Amino acid sequence: MQTYRYFPPGPEEQRGFVIQLAGTLVALAVVAFLFRYHPNPARTGILIGSGVALVWMLGRTAWDLEKKARRAQRALLELDDDALRVTDAEGATQVVKWTDISRYDVVGGRMTIEWPTGKLAVGARELENGLTLVREVQRHRTENAPGAAPPKPSNFIPLEPR
Repeated sequence: MQTYRYFPPGPEEQRGFVIQLAGTLVALAVVAFLFRYHPNPARTGILIGSGVALVWMLGRTAWDLEKKARRAQRALLELDDDALRVTDAEGATQVVKWTDISRYDVVGGRMTIEWPTGKLAVGARELENGLTLVREVQRHRTENAPGAAPPKPSNFIPLEPR
């Protein structure tokens, strides 16, 4: 059985969050200074809105980073000769037989698989050996579901010389 895991957040993503955190703290200090020492009724609403927007953007970025870290810890894809096992970020596993797949498509490096009870959309760069996963899913699907429609031709340009 082949196992494919998601990549954890990279150092550049973590560094980007730290820089955004520092920028948010500086901007909130400026907002607090203007609110405290230059009270202006017309400017008060703008300052409050700016502070809320800054905190909202920081929270959203932190949530995205945490979601990606959780997915890297728990989620994975497993290929077997008879089925594809999809484990999500909460640890719930779905077993999808190759004959149950109703739609399989690869566009722009993003693989989409649909079956009656769910859907998986994953980029080849989000997983370890993602391109190998795409090729293996296509091979298993054509071998185990002979009546299935072939995927549309990809516009992906391989880096390997011919």
